[in-house]
Amino acid sequence: MISVILVNWNGWADTIACLQSLLNSHPAPARLIVVDNSSTDESVDILWRWASHGLELIALGDEVEHHALRGKTCPRLLSIFEYDEVQQRLSTLEDQVMVTEQGAIPIYVVRCSRNGGFGYGCNVGMKLGRQLGTDVFWLLNNDCVVAPETLNMVYERALQEPRTIFGTVLRYYHNPARIQAIGGGRFSNLTGSVETLHNPASDRRLDFIVGASMIFTAGCLDQVGGFDEKIFMYFEENDFCMRAASLGYRFDVISTTVFHKHGGSQGNRPSINAWTHVLLNKHYVLRKNLGWGPWVLFFFGMLIVRAMLPTAGSVERQAARKVLRTIITGTLNR
Repeated sequence: MISVILVNWNGWADTIACLQSLLNSHPAPARLIVVDNSSTDESVDILWRWASHGLELIALGDEVEHHALRGKTCPRLLSIFEYDEVQQRLSTLEDQVMVTEQGAIPIYVVRCSRNGGFGYGCNVGMKLGRQLGTDVFWLLNNDCVVAPETLNMVYERALQEPRTIFGTVLRYYHNPARIQAIGGGRFSNLTGSVETLHNPASDRRLDFIVGASMIFTAGCLDQVGGFDEKIFMYFEENDFCMRAASLGYRFDVISTTVFHKHGGSQGNRPSINAWTHVLLNKHYVLRKNLGWGPWVLFFFGMLIVRAMLPTAGSVERQAARKVLRTIITGTLNR
């Protein structure tokens, strides 16, 4: 069976829209797992109201929203779990298991005591998925909406090629004509550069899969291991894919579309905090997987250019300076 895993942090409206689109899948999903990273906006309570049909989103009338709202009346069975980080185990809250009519689709909500980031949330969700007998995982950003045929397509393809990690075609939710990524992209071991593939006419050789929509088997998870929880956000999927590639896994794209709102965790304009995470995590992932190599010259050259050039954006310039100080200080203090 396939488990679809969403990580939620103060984003209940996006999460509900994503769940509703999944509920409209043909055939219906075996199970859906939402990991709540210690939201402060009552997300879990609102999800409970929605699952009991006490709350519905309002249709906006466009094609993408149509995918999200056709499944809104499906019967649902919602269970809430707590994740004990010290014991690394999940416990169900028996008084919060909602029983609905026969044939209800199970939705599991795991409440975490802290916001450990995307990789942390995925790991918690996959831990529950393994306990439930999952054989295929689909990690999906909560600000995505899917078409009804997508779930079955990704499940069947993953079972056919268990040594492949798959992505999907990602299109911008608010501008579906534009492609954000075709599965993933390419990575250079020499320079450390990352290029996301977004041109359908180009060679589709992939070195990594974008984490917004990533599909792999439970066997892959057992071999590669979960996400590195030292990475709060950005480049966690690159690290996962680099480890998978070293074990002989390949990467491919399934020709089905996922609509992605993009940037829901940080807003549409990258902040200094976001750029700092991007640059620090890139350095960490390259050091971890490649050691010291030619990429160092390119990476620090890029940082220095961004930190010094007046033509660089103010946010990028400040983030580059912050990262340079952090790396140099950390190296000197070892």
